[in-house]
Amino acid sequence: MANESRALLEERIESDFGELFNLDPQSKERAAMIEGIATLYKLKIEEDKIDVDFNKHNSSELIRQEQINIDYIERRKDRLVNIGLGIAGIIIPIGFYAKWMKRGFQFEKEGTFTSTTFRGLFSKFKPIK
Repeated sequence: MANESRALLEERIESDFGELFNLDPQSKERAAMIEGIATLYKLKIEEDKIDVDFNKHNSSELIRQEQINIDYIERRKDRLVNIGLGIAGIIIPIGFYAKWMKRGFQFEKEGTFTSTTFRGLFSKFKPIK
């Protein structure tokens, strides 16, 4: 609709401007025609301003929406990284404790903890935070 009105307005300005050269330079009709063309140009300028404002609003809205999408993606990545680090913070120590407990139990086959190294490690094992 706006494009149609703009096209009609521009067409009218062009046709009036073309007729302007056919009129007598001293006539009142020419003065009225010039005044009419000036009014049409003012309307065209106002319509252009409205379009610019509308486009600014739409582009700022698109930018804001894009920023919201980017923030969501970043928060999601942060959440996944934190979950992964939390899981790793549980799995790695349990794996470490299991490995050294197994080695220690293989070393201490008779069931008593005679080596000072394994006794020191055994006292430090904390499978629960």
